[in-house]
Amino acid sequence: MSSPSERFAKLLFPLLGLCIVSQAILISFTVVGGTTVSGPGPAHNYYVQLDRQEKDLQKKLDEPPGANAQKLKELALVYWQNNKLELALPYLDEVWHEHNSSNTTTYDSLFVEDGLNLAGLYLDRGSNEMAIVIYERLLAYDKAHVDPVSDGRVGRDYNNLGLCCLQTGEALPELKLRREWFLRAIEKFATAEKIFSSSPKYEQQQVCSLQNLVVAYSELGEDDKAMHLSELVNKRLDAWHDQLSNSPSEKPKTISPKSMSLPLKFSISSGSAQTTPLAHLSTLEIRI
Repeated sequence: MSSPSERFAKLLFPLLGLCIVSQAILISFTVVGGTTVSGPGPAHNYYVQLDRQEKDLQKKLDEPPGANAQKLKELALVYWQNNKLELALPYLDEVWHEHNSSNTTTYDSLFVEDGLNLAGLYLDRGSNEMAIVIYERLLAYDKAHVDPVSDGRVGRDYNNLGLCCLQTGEALPELKLRREWFLRAIEKFATAEKIFSSSPKYEQQQVCSLQNLVVAYSELGEDDKAMHLSELVNKRLDAWHDQLSNSPSEKPKTISPKSMSLPLKFSISSGSAQTTPLAHLSTLEIRI
């Protein structure tokens, strides 16, 4: 079996290729909730702008009629972008629990969006158990309201649960427990990839789950499977590169890098083609 450093070297170039394509199709950094930060731009100007947005939103909370869910969410997402996770957490928690949906007949996309924000923040701060609780609830909710075998929202939930399992395993010192969590991650990612493969409109989400499988198999030490899947990812990247070169006006759904750290993993959120850049994360996020 090859060493971890050798496995890392084999995966380096396809991962960098994905970053390059991601950079090429990135237009702007946008936070769900209507708070927009133009980007990428110099890092200093980016954080100066975030600080200004924080102050503006804090003033709005003091204005009548007082704090509402939308204002709280906007401020929380700016805190999150500015790496102030502990300030963002209580606001996102309050927003989601106040909005907790009891509606069982119609799909409540805002309830799901708020849950994804809170779970993503928990995952960002390393609270994997809390993230799993929320992602599992969202999975049950989505499966009850949409087609569980072909709807991308269900695939998104499986993918994000896989990411929780992967990061839990990476944080454990004991090899047996690490392996158990990596196998759980592979099962979740594989289920997500199968759902995404049901429609061409989920092509990029499918590639995200495939790349997550590459990382999981690499962590497990199964190099052959990791390299096979990495080759599939490379073929998709080549096709996207050709699409960008030949039709610059035709932009695919946005995939934006949160960090250039390797190995890369993907979390998938809901909403339109928007992004939430978090410089301290080693993940990429897409929105469907």
